[in-house]
Amino acid sequence: MNRNYQTRCTAMCDNEDDLAGGSCSGLGCCQTTIPKEVWRVNMTVKSYDNHTNVMEFNNCSYAFLAEESEFTFSPSVLSSLRNVEKLPMVVDWAIGNGTCEEARKNMSSYACKSANSECYKPYNGYGYRCLCWEGYQGNPYLPNGCQDIDECKDPSISKCEKHCENTVGSYQCVCPKGYHGDGKKDGKGCIRSQSLVFKLVTG
Repeated sequence: MNRNYQTRCTAMCDNEDDLAGGSCSGLGCCQTTIPKEVWRVNMTVKSYDNHTNVMEFNNCSYAFLAEESEFTFSPSVLSSLRNVEKLPMVVDWAIGNGTCEEARKNMSSYACKSANSECYKPYNGYGYRCLCWEGYQGNPYLPNGCQDIDECKDPSISKCEKHCENTVGSYQCVCPKGYHGDGKKDGKGCIRSQSLVFKLVTG
């Protein structure tokens, strides 16, 4: 987001009995969402009357960034937050603020360095990221970072019934001599070939 964005919320509480567990809508707790594509986040906590008119059960104010589903407000939180050192959050990231097509125009700064990698637009729609081609694994940001996967060594990938042959970026199933078919467990498999036998009988 190439502009400033401000959001705020206000939380007040005059009586601990007014607090509702699970609700963060203004009584003792408030929350606000952050839009996608944000570069920086600054938080400021302010108090009415500079914390001179506060309740005994909670004389501190807290502000934090956290994954929404990882924090549930309850009255007991007001006294225990001072002991909380961390809360889970999800940080998404991207490279630059242009598209893949724009990034490829300057190969010196293009981040997808591996020859076996590609650029894609991340879910948040901001900038780009890199991944290894299908059949490869490793680090797409290094020149030789994406290496061929030997699918034949991983039974969870290889679906071959008899023999598996690794190929560059893929693999193929092969039936042994005397069998025919696609060699795949979820396909035709390997079927024994019918051979014609001629017998010569002389009397």
